[in-house]
Amino acid sequence: MVLNNCQIVFGCRLLLQHCIQKKYFTLAVLNEGIRDIDLGYNESKNQPTEISTTSLAKDEKLGQRAAQSWCLTVNLPLLVGGLIPEEDLQYRCYLLLLAILSISMAMTVTPDDACLLSSMIDDDHRQFRELYKDESITPKMHYMVHLPSQLLSFGP
Repeated sequence: MVLNNCQIVFGCRLLLQHCIQKKYFTLAVLNEGIRDIDLGYNESKNQPTEISTTSLAKDEKLGQRAAQSWCLTVNLPLLVGGLIPEEDLQYRCYLLLLAILSISMAMTVTPDDACLLSSMIDDDHRQFRELYKDESITPKMHYMVHLPSQLLSFGP
């Protein structure tokens, strides 16, 4: 799989840093949401742990195990999405990344899906470069450009 957990959590960490810096919410508010969210029986083992200031600053996994960071990443809009202005470009970029994730994890993929995915990945990389000028597109992020053709050739 070309799209991996590290890329997704990297995007999550950058968004959280941005939102806290913009004062959309505090780390305490985020951690309260993490403590209080009911993920149901199937995801209870993957309940994210609270995020420390240190892990937010430099930890690629945000102090989480892989399953926890995945759970945090996909549920982040439920936790704090209502606190982030709809027009926030970093949040829109993050939602685009989640949409890419959704298509790439689909049980079936059509040629139209692959074409849409290709366009979405191009948009994601363009937005990332514009929004996060101090960050680099990593090799793992670049590998995403190959995902549409791989999905068509090998299936989901």
